[in-house]
Amino acid sequence: METDVVCCRCVEVKAVGVESLAASPDSRWLAVARTNGTVEIYDTSTNCLAVRLSDENCSSARSLLWVPATRKAASIAYDAAAARAGEAVASASGKNAFSRKRVREEESEREDDSACELCEWRLVAAGLHGVISEWNLRTQRIQSESPSYGGAIFSLSSPPHGAPANFFAAACDDGRVRLFAVQGAPARAAMGQEADDGEVGAEEDGILLKASLPKTATRLLSVAWYAPGLLFAATAASTILRFSSSSLSDRASAASFASVFGAGTFVADGKMILIHGSRGRQYRQKDGEDAQIESKRGASPVLVWCLYSLPSVRLLLSGDSTGCVTVWSVPTCVALRRLQLHAADVLNLEAHAAVALGGALGKRGDEKGENRQALLRDRAMVTVVSSGVDGKLAVAVRQKEGDWVAGPAKYPHKCDIRGLALLPLLLQGNAAGTRKRLLHLASPSSLVAWTGAVDGAIRCSERLTG
Repeated sequence: METDVVCCRCVEVKAVGVESLAASPDSRWLAVARTNGTVEIYDTSTNCLAVRLSDENCSSARSLLWVPATRKAASIAYDAAAARAGEAVASASGKNAFSRKRVREEESEREDDSACELCEWRLVAAGLHGVISEWNLRTQRIQSESPSYGGAIFSLSSPPHGAPANFFAAACDDGRVRLFAVQGAPARAAMGQEADDGEVGAEEDGILLKASLPKTATRLLSVAWYAPGLLFAATAASTILRFSSSSLSDRASAASFASVFGAGTFVADGKMILIHGSRGRQYRQKDGEDAQIESKRGASPVLVWCLYSLPSVRLLLSGDSTGCVTVWSVPTCVALRRLQLHAADVLNLEAHAAVALGGALGKRGDEKGENRQALLRDRAMVTVVSSGVDGKLAVAVRQKEGDWVAGPAKYPHKCDIRGLALLPLLLQGNAAGTRKRLLHLASPSSLVAWTGAVDGAIRCSERLTG
């Protein structure tokens, strides 16, 4: 019996562009937001698609954020934030900070190095439509939604070391930075309580607005939460603003953290102004009147698209529309180096610092120990990876002598690179895919960069430093 196959219709498949990438704190999962509103999650150990999230009311997400929903995930998030801040990472101490009950030794040994399952995380997505969505990865549905109370959201920032893992910051179109907290299972996980992703307690779920920082004159394009009491936000008017709070300490407990928020918690106490390349491309601080004079003379504003904080080496990185990556000193807010890495706008920025952990250098208050920490910070090797409109994946490395050297450039795409995620290389072994990999504890030679472009392609680049 013969069977004829007849072509009835040809459907042209159009590529769906990538808006953003975000890796989970344990480096196992990679979330990809596309322009049609779908969110894909890949397993980095197998490079296979694990979940595709979609909702009829979803719009494209400009920024993605991973929030822990279990105590184990909260412990990993705590360790990742501590490593980024240059603090000693001890799995036992991290668990004690989030849990009130001790786990048996044989269970902890088996779970300390293991990554979390996908259902142990929540994914927060936000975009220009002005709505923040919380995805429950167990049910693969939207758990809760909240308006931004300030229009479009251009950037989200994860909490720093010392802040609860269910908090995050959002840069809004109305010129305010707003701090939100995810309730329900993520809040219980941050407090060290049992998290239940079932229907019980579903009425407690939601995304609550906790604080609104002082309003600025123009829209905010990016935000970086450097420390519990220190936050930076970049505007569309050539400025990076600094917000500080004296009531938030670096060692505040999760229970007392939310209670200190109120009117006047954060104040704007600093500003860095960037000068466009057509006027010498110099970065210096100016007062408000001089900045207004510059704008009246016709100088186009510098758009700071991305910020990245490195508390372990006291640095803040910014990428702007002139194709430059600027290295700022914290807390002095002085520009240390300006790196011309791109020919067009820098859209994404990631970094890694190879510095010894603070816990191995002595106690706080020890003058010799603090001097040694400062010396190690100054000599730490810093790797900066950036991407942008020119389709270039640029690398810059600060050597131990303090000199910045441009690494080998790569061109993984021929169009705009909208998403960038920096991950440590997968370890070899049968169970390597299920082990957690903390980015800021990896060696610089083991870093790989995942990029996503407007043509819909997602690529992985290895050997970034040559």
